[in-house]
Parts: sequence; C-alpha cells; structure tokens
Amino acid sequence: MKIILFIAIGMLVGLIFSIPEIKKIILMYRTPICRIGNIPLMGQVQVVGRADIKNTKSLLKRTNCCLWQIIVEEDQGRRSRRVKIYEQMSTEPFELVDGIDRIQIFPANAQLILRDDLSKANDSITPLPPRIDETIKSLGIVTTNALGLQRLLNVREQIIRPGDEIFVLGQVTQENGIKVIKSGSRLPFILSDQKDYDVIGTLFMQVAGKIFTATIFVVAILSSIRPA
Repeated sequence: MKIILFIAIGMLVGLIFSIPEIKKIILMYRTPICRIGNIPLMGQVQVVGRADIKNTKSLLKRTNCCLWQIIVEEDQGRRSRRVKIYEQMSTEPFELVDGIDRIQIFPANAQLILRDDLSKANDSITPLPPRIDETIKSLGIVTTNALGLQRLLNVREQIIRPGDEIFVLGQVTQENGIKVIKSGSRLPFILSDQKDYDVIGTLFMQVAGKIFTATIFVVAILSSIRPA
C-alpha cells in the first residue's frame, strides 16, 4: 500500500510542476484560430501564416532566415543524461502573412517548438565539425573538460525560413498604431513550425515527462526513508 501512496504523491508533485504546460493546453483549446485580417486590436490569439522577411542569419548553417535558435546539450553522468548547457535565439522581428494580410511577430521570450534543421554530436574520439566547433567556442562554450578530454556535446540549430508555415499563440498589442504579436506578461507565447494539434501533443508529452520524472524521484526518496 505504501508504494501506491508514494506513486500518488509523486504524480501530484509532477502535476504541480506541469501547471505552466497545462495552462497552455487549456488556453489553446479555448482560443480559436483566426485569420490575420480578423485579429482583434488586443488580447490572446492563435494564428497560422507563412513567415516572411529575411532579417537575420543563422549561426551554424549561415542561412538567411526569419528566426534561428541554437541549443547545446551535454551528456553527463554514468547514464549519459543529456543536459542543456546553452540556448540562444534571434530576436529580430519578422512578418507572418496569409496571402491577404500580414502581422509583425516579435519573437523575444517565445517558447519555440521547432524541428531541428541541423543536429551534430561528437564522441570521445570524433570531434564536432570545425565550423560548428569554432562557432560554439565563440559563444563561450568550453569543449574540453578539466582533464583535457572532449565534452560529449550535441549541437542543434532550428530555423524559420521565409515561406515556412508557422503557428503562433501570443498576445496582440499595438506598436505605433500597428498590430503586433509579442510576449505578454505571464501569458503563453509559442512559435512553432508544426500544426496546432502537434503543439498540443508536444505539451502533453512534456506534462507526462514531468509526472514520470517526479514520480520516480519521489518514490525513490520516500522508499529510502527508514522508520525510526
């Protein structure tokens, strides 16, 4: 009976830590997807359109694009647990168009749910490609450990190109009389190159992952406690 209680406690802890993702899922179900021309002057919206305007260049592939994000992860510990050690994204605004209307997107502070455009990993023998190695070093990432051995890194880059279909959940506001979508105070802001139902699926997977991790952790801790 104790193990069942421990599992229930762990799942409850996981649900508590999953509240941000749960709020996003509920908001997505409650907010209809609208056309750009029908976006209200203010408030939370969901909209789908195609990215436009090349205003930045990705760090790794040197691709002219609307937005890029680079993520560096390291395999740590005996079980090679992958830990994110660096993340950076471009913040230049770009436009979203649907064939008739357009709206400006300010991506700063957005949660990006994007497919990898590039993914490279090294091992203890094979290094990262020279250009990727040079780029991450220029970002201040040390590629060797205290013993001089290569850190086990996985480097990913995600890109939004002009013409890519993009899903946006964010807050509409006005800048100099023009409607824009940007991060709002405590309100979800998501940019994705996936369909809305795929975004919801990703959020559900994040909830499940937190519940599973919390359950394993709580059960391990409570099971190790010996009664006095």
